[in-house]
Amino acid sequence: MWTLGLDLDGHAAGALRFAAAIEAPWSVVHVLDLSGVGAALPAEALDEASRAESLVVSSLARAAGVEGRVAVLCETCPVEVALEHEVLAAGAKALVVGRRAPAESHALVRLGSIARRLLRRLPAPVIIVPPDFVALAPGPVLVASDLRTDSDQAVVFARELASLLSRELRVICVFEPVARARVAVVAEALAQAGLEDTEDARSRSVHAWCERVGVPREAVDLARGDALHEVLRAGREREAAVLVCGSRRLGTLDRLFTASFGSSLAAVATVPVAVVPTVAAAVATTGPEDR
Repeated sequence: MWTLGLDLDGHAAGALRFAAAIEAPWSVVHVLDLSGVGAALPAEALDEASRAESLVVSSLARAAGVEGRVAVLCETCPVEVALEHEVLAAGAKALVVGRRAPAESHALVRLGSIARRLLRRLPAPVIIVPPDFVALAPGPVLVASDLRTDSDQAVVFARELASLLSRELRVICVFEPVARARVAVVAEALAQAGLEDTEDARSRSVHAWCERVGVPREAVDLARGDALHEVLRAGREREAAVLVCGSRRLGTLDRLFTASFGSSLAAVATVPVAVVPTVAAAVATTGPEDR
């Protein structure tokens, strides 16, 4: 089961087209946000609103060729929390949602607040789709990796997705350069730990990672530079159908100073982006305040 979180504010067309390209059972879910008004609505008015929204959602899904269960959830909790509960209850493989800004837009707000908060929670792999997405590009499912364990589950998900789409699985591994002022410090730390920072050492690390996750070495491209720039460049050159990355699940303090790589990639990519949690992160995503 895959879940499509559908909004009705005009940004869902791309997500609907993406869902239609995935041959899998779907649950199409729209959350009717009643925060601030739910308690004041008579039951009859609530039922009428739910039926009306359900008709719209069913019509949109049917027109896009997405078949499956349609549900309208009337909730007073935040929309992302309601979607998280739905995903966990259904054991969904992934949650697909639309992005606010089109691919070529220069808008400052690109993800949208719900998509941004879902990427923080990650109850399952979350796929962000640009609203102007039309069709899957002809290339591979491309995984971004820095060889850390954060990307291991991303490879597992990407392999399943590549099989589902009958696409090749490829990996782009980016080594970001160390700032000149830190080179001596890093070299000394590596030496003290008995490690190396050489091309041979990196090559051995790549081979070891490939063996660990079961990816052929020839399916891995190496790059040096800014990770976001290099992944976007590789996606364009390979005509990637979907970009996939893992998540480190930044804490609240970290998010004050930096966006996660997954959020940054999903905000600017011209193709769908899947951000995949580690197993531990997915299990721990729901806190006491959400229950």
